[in-house]
Amino acid sequence: NAVVQAKEFNTALELNGVIVTKLDGSGKGGGLVAIKHELGIPTRFIGTGEKVENFAPFDAREFVETIL
Repeated sequence: NAVVQAKEFNTALELNGVIVTKLDGSGKGGGLVAIKHELGIPTRFIGTGEKVENFAPFDAREFVETIL
């Protein structure tokens, strides 16, 4: 689902990055990997809560180490 949505948005807007809100599980993380792999669009920021303070630059290495 995430890849299909990213493809549609990319067609309309030519995306240069993805921001993921409420990154609370590996399911969304798998979508990030697929979007980068299939479309070449990097993840720029992640959110782990509902406030602006809960957004941070995305670190792929840290994310992989966390889920493994």
